[in-house]
Formats: sequence, structure tokens, C-alpha cells
Amino acid sequence: MNLRSPWRCALVSLAAVAPAFAAAQRTPTAATLDAPLLQRKVVTRPLSPGERHAYRVDARPGDYVHVQVMQSGMDITATVRGPDGQPMGEFDSPTGALGPEPVRFIAGSAGTHLIEARALQPEGEPGRYTIQLSTLRPATVADRRVASAVGAQQDADRLRANADTRRESLQRYRGAIDLWREVPDPGGEAGALRAMGFAHIRLSEDEHALAIFQELRPKWQTLRDRRSEAYTLLIIGTILRRRGDLKEFLATDQAALPLWREAGDREQEAFTLATLGTTYARIGDKARCERFHGLSLGVARRARSGALQAAMFRSLASARQQLGDSDRALLAHSEALALWQQIGHRRGQANTLLSMAAIHEASGDRDKALALLNRAAALWDEVGATAQATDTRKRIDALRQKLEWL
Repeated sequence: MNLRSPWRCALVSLAAVAPAFAAAQRTPTAATLDAPLLQRKVVTRPLSPGERHAYRVDARPGDYVHVQVMQSGMDITATVRGPDGQPMGEFDSPTGALGPEPVRFIAGSAGTHLIEARALQPEGEPGRYTIQLSTLRPATVADRRVASAVGAQQDADRLRANADTRRESLQRYRGAIDLWREVPDPGGEAGALRAMGFAHIRLSEDEHALAIFQELRPKWQTLRDRRSEAYTLLIIGTILRRRGDLKEFLATDQAALPLWREAGDREQEAFTLATLGTTYARIGDKARCERFHGLSLGVARRARSGALQAAMFRSLASARQQLGDSDRALLAHSEALALWQQIGHRRGQANTLLSMAAIHEASGDRDKALALLNRAAALWDEVGATAQATDTRKRIDALRQKLEWL
């Protein structure tokens, strides 16, 4: 999920104010589960952050394999490995922590293929997923068309990930779209078009991206894919906000809310409400800021997710800080910190401590800021986040120098 994801690859609304909530990829050293995957048998399992489950599928050369993974509260990446153990492809649609993750390929050699389901989040609360071997058969002409379209889109995704080849990815996406039309698969076509829109965003070509996402919305409506339609509205809204059209941005994000509710996606509903609250803070509307953040916290509580509640409190703290209310921002940060501690999310704790330290330093309480920074550095060390620990210690050194000058 994220987004890469998400909703990791695109512009997730709260990524800037809730970085601890965003998924981070970590590859575990060994699978925590290894089991055969039998055709038409649905397997449902919990998956915790950092875990990887491996499933074995025996296939012959030229066999078409379709495995369906359905995510429920956990953003999952699926990797296919051939009989030689080498990766054949990675599957990670921008569907977030809910919805399908289809895995489709044609076996190139005989033997056991591994389907690895990996949780993107390194820390946090567990989720669930189902996995099913939907199809295993000698590839038909139609199957080969699907596999060609999947492969073309994955090639384009790899090009998009590299700044040097990002523009080249646009032509590959056009080719993938043509292949999906030949299948035909309107959902696959829409997914490839969405990915091409992300490429334009990464190329800072917002107007091209906006045209693509506006074209996409009626496609998702035809497919009755409410989550993808809502997400498309968020991307459109983000582009509108970046070019300063706040009125249209607010209307677009609010139009996404009933779609998230219809889809049962409380996480994205909460994030959208918080984004609206933060936007009202930017234009100085304190009442609407507090109202929308209060609604976001209500959704997070009903979802019974400590991580989501913590992210909403961090968003509220950031919004209050923008409004110049540092004392109440610290109260919201304290609520977030307690929730991160409760669920054992050390990255969330560290990021919140950094934000609290910045407020104390700005107010002149440098001793308190130093104590918070030291706690954050220790947490970064515990999770092996070397870059973050180094940056935090640079802040500590700079603050100590200021204290020595006093």
C-alpha cells in the first residue's frame, strides 16, 4: 500500500503531518509462515508489521497463475519467486490497507513458485488478509494478453521509480493501456492510466496529471469502485491546492467523504477529514479546523485503531501550531505520544518527540527540548533508523552549543 503507496506512490493527503503513520518497506530475513496454496481454497490469516508469509504453488512451464490477495487493515506487497528463488515480479497496487492485490504471471519453468505476502508497515497494529489461488492452468490466448499487460505496466513502474527514466515510463504506460484494452480489462486500463498520472506528478507536470485524473473519475464510477474514485478526488484536490485553488480543493475533498464511507474505509475518511481541518487552519479558520479534526478523531476511535488516533492527534497538533496555539498543540502531541507508546510504535513516538522538541525550543525552553531530542535519538537507535538518529543528534549538538553560549 502507500501511495509506494500508496496509496504510497502518489500524494497522500496527510503524509506531511503524519510521517510515522506512513508505511515504510522492510524486508524480513525469513518467512514467518511457509505453506502450500491450493486451488480455490481461501486462506485467511492475521499479519503483523514486519512479517512475511510465503505460499508455494507448483506450476509447469507456460502455466497461467492468478493469486488473489485481499487486504484488510494491512498494506501488503506480494512478491513472486521462481523455482530458482529469484524474484519474478512485485505486486503492490495503490489500494492502501484495504482491497485486492491481484498477482498474475505465466510460469517460465517447472517447479515450486513462492508467493510472498509482506506487510509494508515496520511497526504498528496487525491486520488480516485472505489469499486464494484463483487460477492455475495452461495459459490461454486471453491469459497471455493479461500477462503481457501486467508485465508492460510493471516495466513502466520500474522506469517511473528512477528519475533518469521517468519520462520514458510515459510511453510504456501508453503501451500498457493499449494492452489492457486488447484484453479487454477496463479495471486494468484504469489502473495503468492512474499510474501514468503519478508519473506526470513525479515529473512536476501537474496539469497533465490533473487531466488524467479528471478522465479517470467517470471510469471508476462505471466500475463502481468507490475507493478508487475517492482516491482520485484526493489527488485532484491535492493538485488544486498546490496551485492555490483552495475553494475547489475543499469542495473536491469533501466530495470524497461519502465515497470513503460507502466503501467502509475509515482510515481514509479520517485522513480526509484531518486534511480539511488542516487546510482551514492555513486560512485561519480555527472553528472549522477544530470541527473537522474532531470528526476525524471520532472516526479513528470508532475504527478502534490506536495508530490512526495517534496520527489524527498529530495532525491536530500541527494545525494548532499553524494557528499559533503552541500550548494546545503540545496537548495534542501528548495524546499522540501516549497512543504510540500504548501500541509500541517507536517511530511514531520519535517523530512526535521531535515535533514537541521544536515547540519547546521555539518557546525558549531549550532544556526540555534537549531532553525530548535525546529520547527521540534513543528510539531511532532502537529501530535501526540510522539516518534519523544522525539528524536528531545534529539537532542535539546544535542545541547544546546554543546552551553553552548562554
